[in-house]
Amino acid sequence: MYIAVKFGYNQQKIFNTNCQVAPLIDAINEGCYKDMQAALKKRAQFFDKEIQAQKKKEQQLMKRLEKLEPIAQASQISGLSEKDAKKKLGARGHKNQAGGRAPAPAKKKTKEQLKKEEEERKRQEEEAERLRLEEEEKARIAEEERIKKEEEEKKAAKGKGKGKGKKEEEEKKDEPVVETEE
Repeated sequence: MYIAVKFGYNQQKIFNTNCQVAPLIDAINEGCYKDMQAALKKRAQFFDKEIQAQKKKEQQLMKRLEKLEPIAQASQISGLSEKDAKKKLGARGHKNQAGGRAPAPAKKKTKEQLKKEEEERKRQEEEAERLRLEEEEKARIAEEERIKKEEEEKKAAKGKGKGKGKKEEEEKKDEPVVETEE
């Protein structure tokens, strides 16, 4: 008589029952474990092959995209349809005999664009910094003018207060003085 042991995902193993219990259980455990490890390795190899196939596919698509980018750029720049741009540039995006000229390589153009964008960003930062400094200067000048007006008002109040009495002068002396960051 035989025993069929099912385990894992659609896996099974057949064992003979004409043996003692302990060796049977050990054999079942070892067999199941080894079979499970083999199945896992097989799955891992399958996934590795799938990943490699996807990477190859991605590389092929990137090469195709690189071939098509000059055509798309030429059609955008000149306003031509993609078919006309393709005829003008030829199949590979180079100058053909009809006299069409291929645009600068995409990588160089992007470097130039990046350089221009970097310069524009720096110019904007400098402009923002200049505006910020101007605002700070205006705020400082306004604060100085406010302080001067307060001092003039105090002097004017002192001139008027001399005739009123000593109590008002003592009250003015007790007022705290406002300090600025100058």
